[in-house]
Amino acid sequence: MLHRAHWHDDGSEAGSYAESIAPPAHWALADVVAVVESGPKSVGSAENHHLATTSAYFGARLAELPPRIAACVDAIQARDLSTLGRESEADAISLHVIAMTAQPPTLYWKPGTLAIMHAVHGWRRAGLAAYWTIDAGANVHVICAQADAAEVATRLEALPEVQWTITNGPGPGVRVHLE
Repeated sequence: MLHRAHWHDDGSEAGSYAESIAPPAHWALADVVAVVESGPKSVGSAENHHLATTSAYFGARLAELPPRIAACVDAIQARDLSTLGRESEADAISLHVIAMTAQPPTLYWKPGTLAIMHAVHGWRRAGLAAYWTIDAGANVHVICAQADAAEVATRLEALPEVQWTITNGPGPGVRVHLE
Protein backbone atom coordinates (compact mmCIF):
# COMPACT_ATOMS: atom_id res chain seq x y z
CA MET A 1 0.00 0.00 0.00
CA LEU A 2 1.33 3.46 -0.81
CA HIS A 3 1.68 5.68 2.20
CA ARG A 4 1.82 9.42 1.87
CA ALA A 5 3.32 10.11 5.25
CA HIS A 6 6.41 11.90 6.43
CA TRP A 7 8.30 10.44 9.35
CA HIS A 8 9.84 13.04 11.62
CA ASP A 9 12.70 11.99 13.90
CA ASP A 10 14.59 14.44 16.07
CA GLY A 11 16.31 11.64 17.99
CA SER A 12 13.85 11.63 20.86
CA GLU A 13 10.86 9.38 21.52
CA ALA A 14 8.47 12.35 21.47
CA GLY A 15 10.04 13.68 18.27
CA SER A 16 9.64 10.44 16.33
CA TYR A 17 6.26 10.45 14.62
CA ALA A 18 4.61 10.33 11.22
CA GLU A 19 2.24 12.84 9.74
CA SER A 20 0.06 12.50 6.68
CA ILE A 21 1.17 14.51 3.66
CA ALA A 22 -2.04 13.93 1.72
CA PRO A 23 -5.18 11.82 2.08
CA PRO A 24 -5.55 8.63 -0.01
CA ALA A 25 -7.86 10.33 -2.53
CA HIS A 26 -5.36 13.16 -3.16
CA TRP A 27 -3.51 11.39 -5.99
CA ALA A 28 -4.28 8.17 -7.85
CA LEU A 29 -0.82 6.58 -7.76
CA ALA A 30 0.11 2.91 -7.88
CA ASP A 31 3.13 0.96 -6.67
CA VAL A 32 3.64 -2.13 -8.81
CA VAL A 33 6.15 -4.38 -7.08
CA ALA A 34 8.19 -6.63 -9.35
CA VAL A 35 9.25 -9.65 -7.33
CA VAL A 36 12.69 -10.77 -8.48
CA GLU A 37 13.62 -12.74 -5.39
CA SER A 38 11.18 -14.18 -2.87
CA GLY A 39 13.59 -15.79 -0.41
CA PRO A 40 15.33 -14.19 2.53
CA LYS A 41 17.84 -11.42 1.88
CA SER A 42 21.53 -12.19 2.18
CA VAL A 43 21.87 -9.49 4.83
CA GLY A 44 18.90 -8.28 6.86
CA SER A 45 17.96 -4.62 7.02
CA ALA A 46 18.70 -4.35 10.75
CA GLU A 47 22.24 -5.63 10.21
CA ASN A 48 22.75 -3.30 7.26
CA HIS A 49 21.65 -0.32 9.37
CA HIS A 50 24.67 -1.02 11.58
CA LEU A 51 26.95 -1.52 8.59
CA ALA A 52 25.80 1.72 6.91
CA THR A 53 28.03 3.87 9.09
CA THR A 54 31.11 2.07 7.72
CA SER A 55 30.46 3.48 4.24
CA ALA A 56 32.57 6.48 3.24
CA TYR A 57 29.40 7.89 1.61
CA PHE A 58 27.18 7.69 4.71
CA GLY A 59 27.64 11.37 5.61
CA ALA A 60 26.85 12.47 2.08
CA ARG A 61 23.63 10.44 2.13
CA LEU A 62 22.55 12.01 5.41
CA ALA A 63 23.23 15.49 3.98
CA GLU A 64 21.19 14.87 0.84
CA LEU A 65 18.12 13.53 2.69
CA PRO A 66 16.52 16.77 3.97
CA PRO A 67 16.31 18.46 0.54
CA ARG A 68 15.24 15.18 -1.07
CA ILE A 69 12.46 14.69 1.47
CA ALA A 70 11.32 18.29 0.96
CA ALA A 71 11.26 17.77 -2.82
CA CYS A 72 9.20 14.57 -2.40
CA VAL A 73 6.71 16.26 -0.06
CA ASP A 74 6.33 19.13 -2.53
CA ALA A 75 5.95 16.68 -5.43
CA ILE A 76 3.23 14.74 -3.62
CA GLN A 77 1.36 17.91 -2.76
CA ALA A 78 1.65 19.13 -6.37
CA ARG A 79 0.93 15.67 -7.86
CA ASP A 80 4.22 15.93 -9.77
CA LEU A 81 5.11 12.36 -10.76
CA SER A 82 8.22 13.39 -12.68
CA THR A 83 9.85 15.02 -9.66
CA LEU A 84 8.69 12.33 -7.24
CA GLY A 85 10.00 9.66 -9.60
CA ARG A 86 13.39 11.28 -10.17
CA GLU A 87 13.88 11.78 -6.44
CA SER A 88 12.78 8.20 -5.71
CA GLU A 89 15.23 6.75 -8.21
CA ALA A 90 18.07 8.93 -6.91
CA ASP A 91 17.29 7.96 -3.33
CA ALA A 92 17.23 4.24 -4.15
CA ILE A 93 20.64 4.53 -5.77
CA SER A 94 21.98 6.47 -2.79
CA LEU A 95 20.68 3.84 -0.36
CA HIS A 96 22.29 1.03 -2.33
CA VAL A 97 25.59 2.91 -2.69
CA ILE A 98 25.77 2.88 1.11
CA ALA A 99 25.07 -0.87 1.21
CA MET A 100 27.56 -1.57 -1.58
CA THR A 101 30.34 0.47 0.05
CA ALA A 102 29.81 -0.70 3.64
CA GLN A 103 32.34 -3.03 5.24
CA PRO A 104 31.61 -5.75 4.37
CA PRO A 105 29.66 -4.68 1.29
CA THR A 106 26.12 -5.87 0.69
CA LEU A 107 25.06 -6.40 -2.93
CA TYR A 108 21.28 -6.67 -2.97
CA TRP A 109 20.76 -6.09 -6.68
CA LYS A 110 20.34 -9.13 -8.91
CA PRO A 111 20.50 -9.23 -12.71
CA GLY A 112 16.69 -8.96 -12.69
CA THR A 113 16.85 -5.80 -10.59
CA LEU A 114 19.01 -4.11 -13.22
CA ALA A 115 16.89 -5.48 -16.08
CA ILE A 116 13.79 -3.87 -14.56
CA MET A 117 15.56 -0.56 -13.97
CA HIS A 118 16.66 -0.45 -17.61
CA ALA A 119 13.23 -1.53 -18.86
CA VAL A 120 11.46 1.21 -16.88
CA HIS A 121 13.86 3.82 -18.25
CA GLY A 122 13.07 2.60 -21.78
CA TRP A 123 9.32 2.66 -21.16
CA ARG A 124 9.60 6.21 -19.86
CA ARG A 125 11.56 7.32 -22.94
CA ALA A 126 8.72 5.83 -25.00
CA GLY A 127 6.11 7.84 -23.08
CA LEU A 128 4.98 5.66 -20.15
CA ALA A 129 5.37 7.71 -16.96
CA ALA A 130 6.84 5.13 -14.59
CA TYR A 131 9.68 5.34 -12.09
CA TRP A 132 11.42 2.69 -10.00
CA THR A 133 12.59 2.56 -6.45
CA ILE A 134 14.16 -0.24 -4.45
CA ASP A 135 14.26 -0.79 -0.73
CA ALA A 136 16.87 -3.05 0.87
CA GLY A 137 16.57 -6.03 -1.44
CA ALA A 138 16.40 -7.11 -5.06
CA ASN A 139 12.72 -6.41 -5.72
CA VAL A 140 11.73 -3.26 -7.60
CA HIS A 141 8.78 -0.96 -6.92
CA VAL A 142 7.51 0.84 -10.00
CA ILE A 143 5.56 4.02 -9.23
CA CYS A 144 3.03 5.15 -11.81
CA ALA A 145 -0.47 6.55 -12.20
CA GLN A 146 -3.17 4.07 -11.18
CA ALA A 147 -4.50 4.33 -14.74
CA ASP A 148 -1.18 2.86 -15.97
CA ALA A 149 -0.79 0.18 -13.29
CA ALA A 150 -2.22 -2.69 -15.35
CA GLU A 151 0.05 -1.82 -18.29
CA VAL A 152 3.09 -1.58 -16.00
CA ALA A 153 2.25 -4.93 -14.37
CA THR A 154 1.81 -6.58 -17.78
CA ARG A 155 5.15 -5.25 -19.00
CA LEU A 156 6.92 -6.29 -15.80
CA GLU A 157 5.43 -9.79 -15.91
CA ALA A 158 6.71 -10.15 -19.48
CA LEU A 159 10.29 -9.78 -18.22
CA PRO A 160 11.83 -13.21 -17.62
CA GLU A 161 13.45 -12.07 -14.36
CA VAL A 162 10.12 -11.17 -12.73
CA GLN A 163 8.46 -13.95 -10.74
CA TRP A 164 5.21 -12.03 -10.15
CA THR A 165 3.90 -8.54 -9.42
CA ILE A 166 1.90 -7.00 -6.61
CA THR A 167 -0.07 -3.81 -7.27
CA ASN A 168 -0.74 -1.41 -4.40
CA GLY A 169 -2.54 1.89 -4.16
CA PRO A 170 -3.07 4.55 -1.52
CA GLY A 171 -4.72 3.28 1.63
CA PRO A 172 -6.46 4.75 4.63
CA GLY A 173 -3.47 4.36 6.92
CA VAL A 174 -3.14 2.52 10.20
CA ARG A 175 -6.27 1.27 11.92
CA VAL A 176 -6.62 -0.60 15.21
CA HIS A 177 -8.86 -3.67 15.17
CA LEU A 178 -9.91 -4.98 18.55
CA GLU A 179 -11.13 -8.53 18.73
